[in-house]
Amino acid sequence: MKEAIKFKILHPRKEIYFLASPVNPSVYAVFAQYIHKLYPKYNTIIPLEIEDLMMNLADEFGLEIIDKKNPLIRKIGWITKATEAEKKFWQKSKNPHLKYYIESNPDFSEGHGFLILVPLSFLNGLISFFYFIIFYTLKKKIRYNLRRFLA
Repeated sequence: MKEAIKFKILHPRKEIYFLASPVNPSVYAVFAQYIHKLYPKYNTIIPLEIEDLMMNLADEFGLEIIDKKNPLIRKIGWITKATEAEKKFWQKSKNPHLKYYIESNPDFSEGHGFLILVPLSFLNGLISFFYFIIFYTLKKKIRYNLRRFLA
């Protein structure tokens, strides 16, 4: 990541992307919740040129397609070790990012990852930073008020 940031500073007009393939629903949900522009998300359509880029990068890294109907699902080779409680939590969660991940990648526990692409731009970084700060501040404030109310 440091190299990408350094490159972006030296070449501000060049596009840089971060490609990942999380095999854990919670990892995807955190990325999707805090990163402003990330592909795919439950409420967005992947532009064709972004989808082509994702497929080309995944192929370049040797990530094997599991199902031709959903080329975003790739064989990663390691398995998420999750407790039964975690699996139940993910299945019952109302979090739209968790739901989307599990619907898109129901066999994640077999070592199947879900491709994601993040444009590393200053604007995306700035907006994502504010998402995190606002969410963190609100969460902290709600906890504080709840403790005062219950005391």
